[in-house]
Amino acid sequence: MWAAVFFSALVQQEPATKEYRDNDLGLIFQYPQEWRLTKTRLGAQFEFLTEEGATARVTITRTPFREAKDQWQSYQRDIEEAARREVLDQSEEELLGVPLLLTRTRYTGPDGIFRQLKGLLYSRTRQKLNFILEAPESAFPGAETAWRGTWNSFRTITGELPVAEGTPETTNPTNPTQDAEREVYTLTDPKGDQTAAANTRRPEIRVEVPGPSGTETIALPEGWTAEPRDAVIVLRHPAVQGTTVLTLSLGDTAFARRVMNNLNRDALKRFDVVSLRKEETIAENQNGAQVMSVLREGTTPGGSLVLLSAVGGQSFGVWSLQYETTDSLKYGEDKAQIEALLAVLARIRS
Repeated sequence: MWAAVFFSALVQQEPATKEYRDNDLGLIFQYPQEWRLTKTRLGAQFEFLTEEGATARVTITRTPFREAKDQWQSYQRDIEEAARREVLDQSEEELLGVPLLLTRTRYTGPDGIFRQLKGLLYSRTRQKLNFILEAPESAFPGAETAWRGTWNSFRTITGELPVAEGTPETTNPTNPTQDAEREVYTLTDPKGDQTAAANTRRPEIRVEVPGPSGTETIALPEGWTAEPRDAVIVLRHPAVQGTTVLTLSLGDTAFARRVMNNLNRDALKRFDVVSLRKEETIAENQNGAQVMSVLREGTTPGGSLVLLSAVGGQSFGVWSLQYETTDSLKYGEDKAQIEALLAVLARIRS
């Protein structure tokens, strides 16, 4: 009798929780019902009060990262240092049997000193759990304890334990659609690109523009125009809402990789958080340029940003291109024209 009463009292004292479910991540967990949940296009955000009365925030985003663990940690350090945040520690724990890659930072904002805990669940899934816990420094230990308190409730929708990224494909992934995402993330088959370029040639125009050694001719898809402005060339298309800027430089196909590295470094400096990253290569577009591009989507101090950085290498010169917009929906509408641009854009030898 007393045991039943005692058990009933314990149950009544347990804090009420709600369930968060993300089908794209393949994950479910419980969180305190007093936390405020806001669904976003890339995931969700939770807000809650700490015992000190401060507001803590957990932002969850889906991230299709497929590279090595140390590469992720290196990216996070670069991002934080570019944003002038102090990196306190980088470590690895385990959640659901797979690595959880953590980065702790400290920074001073308009409202005082804040701390962040960033984490990536390194599972072999098409989308990975990527979170940021943020709170004032004085309240951060309690905020971290509260967030960690949800981790014991984490489970997969399928009921199967995930496996770590890099596990041989003979092991079943947590998310059965992983292979489809692998194709989306890898994006290109060089032989397939060359065949497509050979069989389907896009209509193009030739335009004269100023180059590093004088006037040059470039190839653009029909509908695009080129407007020289200072040291760059602004490319425009009536159906493209984002900004597209072209730069011509000396060099060759080997030098193009160095230019791409510089663009990547500069791009990372602009982001606080990169929630989406996709790479693409074109072995040879229809005018012979070897094209590399990286698409990033995330947040900056000024808000959302979608940034595409691309480089085209040829034996007699290199071009680099940057497209950007603050609206991912606009990028979705612009995407077809940008892909057509990369498939055609090249410097034409006179």
